[in-house]
Amino acid sequence: MTPSSPPDLPRLIAEICAVLQDENAALDRLDIPTATSLVPRKLAATEALTTALASTPSPPAIAKAQLEALRSLSADNKRLLERAMAAQKRLLAIIAGAVPKAMNEAGPYGSSGRAISPKRMPAIAMSQRV
Repeated sequence: MTPSSPPDLPRLIAEICAVLQDENAALDRLDIPTATSLVPRKLAATEALTTALASTPSPPAIAKAQLEALRSLSADNKRLLERAMAAQKRLLAIIAGAVPKAMNEAGPYGSSGRAISPKRMPAIAMSQRV
């Protein structure tokens, strides 16, 4: 797009729709690594479309129809992202709950060679970067 030419809204909308379809398919499979790998592509497509829409007073009719499809994909994406986050939260809760039990059953030992009592068990922290 040159400074004097209008933005190609249909292409930009199709691009972000394609990214959302890919991400939604990954999220539907709970394939978090694949969904996460699509974030840079999704951000770039969103930025390009946002910039184009800001410079377009009124989108053409074809773009309006595509924007409706984009709204639908976005709603699905939101639902699937919320489901994936809830699943990860449940998984982390299960793991966090299992660690103290496993530590007690395995008989954790301290540097002195004696068993560590549950009261003296070291703190355990987990995090997930997305």
